[in-house]
Amino acid sequence: MPTRLTFHGGASTVTGSCCLVEHDRGRFLVDCGLFLGTRTLAALNRRELPFAPAGLDFVVAYYDAQRFKAAGATPPTLNWTQDDFLAAAIAVHHTEGVATQDDFAYGFCSLPDSADPIYFTYLFGGRLFDRLPDPTRPTLDDPANIEAVQWYTDLRLAYGVTPDPDEIRKYFPRGRVFEAIVRGKCGLWFGQYSDRGGRVWPVEWQGKGVMLPLPRCRAPFGLIQVDGYYILAQSKHRKEAWDWIRFLLDHQEAAGLMVPPLQSQAHSKEYVARVGEEVAEVARRLPPDAIIFPAAADPVLGQTVELYLGAIAQVIKGDMDVETALSEAQVQAEALFSARE
Repeated sequence: MPTRLTFHGGASTVTGSCCLVEHDRGRFLVDCGLFLGTRTLAALNRRELPFAPAGLDFVVAYYDAQRFKAAGATPPTLNWTQDDFLAAAIAVHHTEGVATQDDFAYGFCSLPDSADPIYFTYLFGGRLFDRLPDPTRPTLDDPANIEAVQWYTDLRLAYGVTPDPDEIRKYFPRGRVFEAIVRGKCGLWFGQYSDRGGRVWPVEWQGKGVMLPLPRCRAPFGLIQVDGYYILAQSKHRKEAWDWIRFLLDHQEAAGLMVPPLQSQAHSKEYVARVGEEVAEVARRLPPDAIIFPAAADPVLGQTVELYLGAIAQVIKGDMDVETALSEAQVQAEALFSARE
């Protein structure tokens, strides 16, 4: 058979493409991601995949238990809200003196050029595009976006619990937020499920990171990456390879640091024994409408995201207010969309 290329994601979207290559000698998967957006994408995420998922990795929150103990503060719980998030960040934030002091810690380690502002945008019920995976226009100045960005930027401007971008470059020049996390200088931060303890990082975390779901806000939100089993096209033992994949799918430990692809495995006693009850409980709370934001076939979408984050950075710098910054970004994004037509 001739080589066939099938796109199961990544068409006119932003991150996490999903492409299946088939040939007479086998088939293999190139990347795999989930659709991120509103509930309209839920059906896409529940489609039967033409390959075997190996594990799920999704965005979660972490807190440093040692920082909360040192501050005499009550740690957040699994059912925490955005108000609980803010209270926790304020409780453990302490940046008097220099970063080398033992009690130095940022309440929430986040920078405006990270994905964190986008997570909060969707948690507030906002959106960057009118629809996904095939948007027709940007929605950067959506009222929910304005509210979300105001809340996020206030973490720095009103409450002072996030790092000053210039200061963190000075104190942690080798990795900014990532270096601060490794050195135990963060009270709260967002990361991946597989990050726990920094096991997949070059250096393990010095603090005691405890995993939590993202805080509850206006809308459910989850962002997942999917790892997949696939067979190389040049494989001479395709049947044996599929037998091996089926064997792996029957064993939750094959998912490694990710969540097992079968829901029953995440609820199994064996999985709890391997990862601990706290981590397993977070896995069980994976949002039912978790979404995938596949990789940009259209660079305009990525450029629109950059405009959004750039507007947030301008607000953090004090150059303009939220509504003005997002309005200007919206005009620029609309021009990008118009130019591609």
